[in-house]
Amino acid sequence: MVLGDFPLWIVFLALIADAMIGDPDWIWRRLPHPVVWFGGFISWFEARLNDHVFQSPALGRFLGGVSTSLLLAGAWIVGAFVEGVLLTFGVLGGITLAVFASFLLAQRSLYDHVAEVSKPLLRGDVAGARKAVSMIVGRDPDQLDESGIARAAI
Repeated sequence: MVLGDFPLWIVFLALIADAMIGDPDWIWRRLPHPVVWFGGFISWFEARLNDHVFQSPALGRFLGGVSTSLLLAGAWIVGAFVEGVLLTFGVLGGITLAVFASFLLAQRSLYDHVAEVSKPLLRGDVAGARKAVSMIVGRDPDQLDESGIARAAI
């Protein structure tokens, strides 16, 4: 019996690893985070398939669905491959899979980033809160008031 026979244990270990380790900055300063890669793929599809000038809304929705389907299929294929390879190593592979999965959960990292937004908000420092929220959202926070900053963080 190996750890891979019990996917719930892998998820449980991933949650524990994420809570304890979070997203180690020393790794992501050297390697692109998987979310960054995924965002790059999204941008690639958008640049090639989202021509607002000559494209009808129906075609845009269709191509968006195609993009989403391809991205999800690609993520599933990569995930299934990594899982298949790692689980051939028994318990050690299951533990490694849990650590890899913890990087994708990012609960601790998200909590830490939102906490960094709350600190300046509690002091009434809207500019500091805008700067902190800009680290976790893609939109421009310059026009957000305190409520908007809190909503963006959450």
